[in-house]
Amino acid sequence: HTKSATLRDFFSTLLDLVNTLEHKEHNDLTPLLKLESDVKNLKEVDGTLSKQYSHVLRVLEDDCVPICLAWSTNPNPLKREAAMIALAEVGDQSCRESILSCLKDDSIEVRQAALKTFTSREDNSTFDQIVPLTKDSDSQVREAAVTALGKLHDHRILQYLIKIAENDIDTVRIAAIQSLGTLGDGHATQSLLESLNDPDDKIKIAAITALGEIGEMC
Repeated sequence: HTKSATLRDFFSTLLDLVNTLEHKEHNDLTPLLKLESDVKNLKEVDGTLSKQYSHVLRVLEDDCVPICLAWSTNPNPLKREAAMIALAEVGDQSCRESILSCLKDDSIEVRQAALKTFTSREDNSTFDQIVPLTKDSDSQVREAAVTALGKLHDHRILQYLIKIAENDIDTVRIAAIQSLGTLGDGHATQSLLESLNDPDDKIKIAAITALGEIGEMC
């Protein structure tokens, strides 16, 4: 009963907040601060809550950055995850140090969300921060890591991606193959051709698509 009441209160506050934000003055964080006050004692660990938090931040758009900075170190992993999800949605990289810190978070969900903030606008130093996560214990984090690396267009990642495309579980292999296509380096062609003999049709389709992308770039 307490759980249900807590969630009802949260979603009610969230709805009020979203309605208020439609008419908010720029840079007015009062509605979000009200939400913080209303849910500050929220203890429920529910996978949907981080998504609701991030929805609030996305509605705030540029105004979310100072809150994301604060939430990125919040003891509640749901808020840390929400901060990363929101930064990925609004495409803001001004919280770089917070994002890099979250790559080392104890929470799988936070690490995964942090990886999704990276874009093709990253500088090459980001490469060294992401590579270790291609060996993460969690397959979803590894998948997010190889996807993020593909966005960097850094050709140092070529041999990493080829190896992963041949030696991980299928979902991670597919992500690596897709990143090889995004990278567009012709040196990946032989590995991708070998993937056409894979028994998994999804691997074959990913390889065909990647080869097509490389062909267009070469």
